[in-house]
Amino acid sequence: GGEAGSGGGGGGGLLPLGEVQAHAFRAMRFVFSVERNRKVFKRLFPPALFAAFIDVGHYKQDLGVYRVLARQWRALTRESARDTAAALGDIDHGGVARVTRVIRGYVVTELLGSGAFGSVYRVHKERSTETVCAMKEVNPAEHKERFGATPEEVSASVGRVASEVEILSRLEHPNIVNYVESFTHDNGQLYIIMELVDGASLLDFITSAGEKRRRMSEEAVWDIFIQVVLALHYIHVEKGVVHRDLTPNNILLEHDTRRVKIADFGLAKKHDCAGGGEGARGRRNAAVMQSAVGTMPYSCPEIIMHAAYGSKADVWSLGCVLYHMLALRPPFDCSNPLMMASAIVEGRYPSLEPLSKKKADSDGGG
Repeated sequence: GGEAGSGGGGGGGLLPLGEVQAHAFRAMRFVFSVERNRKVFKRLFPPALFAAFIDVGHYKQDLGVYRVLARQWRALTRESARDTAAALGDIDHGGVARVTRVIRGYVVTELLGSGAFGSVYRVHKERSTETVCAMKEVNPAEHKERFGATPEEVSASVGRVASEVEILSRLEHPNIVNYVESFTHDNGQLYIIMELVDGASLLDFITSAGEKRRRMSEEAVWDIFIQVVLALHYIHVEKGVVHRDLTPNNILLEHDTRRVKIADFGLAKKHDCAGGGEGARGRRNAAVMQSAVGTMPYSCPEIIMHAAYGSKADVWSLGCVLYHMLALRPPFDCSNPLMMASAIVEGRYPSLEPLSKKKADSDGGG
């Protein structure tokens, strides 16, 4: 029945739902190829489906690759499908929310994106349209796997997240997104207000470079790397905080200045580094946490093995981010979680040497 859709409907019959969805995905992928449309699609799809959508590449006519996307769409959980429907409802006339919501004095104006644990909106203060922020909305009832199933577990989890954000609200560094406040509303949802960064994620930047078949310049890589190092030095040494989820998606680049901002401290943890001297330095570098958190391709072996770890977990993640910038793919890139975990623990990843040789050849051939 798949071929009927490509012949112009000569039989006059209705196409199966899967074929209609495949045609829809093909049309959307062509629209996505225009760069100004991309932010809209990122709001619509869950992260895994969005990644598969990008991987199709530009202007592919073969309907087969879009049938795969259609199958992934039909396999979405009810929660994910509902989130996408809600995002589609919010995106109207350039992303302006159709129904104005006001939450604790913040007016919601635009959906910026949706992730595994909630949605992020552009908001402004009710009495001042000049005070623009980003608001992350987390609903514990929809994410029982993280927040717990019982009211007691949910209350404890929300309390932990709120206290972590309260700690991080005291961070002040040019390369870290500033947190303004956090609160729970009477509907049980958690809201985190933070600085709005006018830009894109490093992941978007890397993906765009890959689609254009261009590598990031050495100057750009160094510039981003150094800014992230400065931010990590600040949170590790001066504030005793471990981010625990450093990925290209959580590193933002401002459009005009190219300033780097580390974002999403939702999994961050403060650990004991009080005092001075060698003892404090030892405690800072000691293994202080054991919870398995973060995004797997950028997680250190200790997290994978549920062993104790400290601030060096962020250093490992930064190494993975640096590799991703250079190779345009993560060092540990595998669809099978068990194989990925094994590669991380054993330190198996493709060498970057072919890239350096290619660069040397191109420099020498000029």
